[in-house]
Amino acid sequence: MATYQGTTINDLVVTTPLEGATTAPDINDAIREIKNCVKTSFGVSHNTTTGLHNEFFFFRTGTLTSATGNATPLSLITDAEVPAGKSVYVAGWIAHVNGATAWSHHIFIEDTSNVGFAKLDSSSLGANKIITNSKPDADVDEAHLHTGYNYANGLGGTAAKGLQARVSATGATGSDCVITVYGMIK
Repeated sequence: MATYQGTTINDLVVTTPLEGATTAPDINDAIREIKNCVKTSFGVSHNTTTGLHNEFFFFRTGTLTSATGNATPLSLITDAEVPAGKSVYVAGWIAHVNGATAWSHHIFIEDTSNVGFAKLDSSSLGANKIITNSKPDADVDEAHLHTGYNYANGLGGTAAKGLQARVSATGATGSDCVITVYGMIK
């Protein structure tokens, strides 16, 4: 017997699950068995409530303005988008200062409980600069990647917490900074 999203089905005793399946219920059972084999083989599981994968990739972009200050972070993933018991894992990020004014303060990429993934040093956030996790700013000696943060250590954030970008202090100045973060929720 195999179980698929709470429904018990009979294993098909044939060479392939679709072989010998003639009626709609037989074909549906065969498709369920194939899906179950894929889930078992590749470790993919579904949330039976939402029907979504329990592990999935994300790619989010938002614009952080200096006017928002420390008190109003840029939300990239809400807490509601992270299932209970799962965490955000950041695989990479891109930051683009989209204008002629350099940033005066650092920017943090962190989960919504302030567990940090990366600190984008203000000295890296010059006018019209683009920096990424894989192409550090040559002038800064990788100062924007700090080993104390979860990104550098391959760790996820706090369970059931979203992802945000936040300015290090109120009163920051700088052109809009477009931030793209990608990774996995697992």
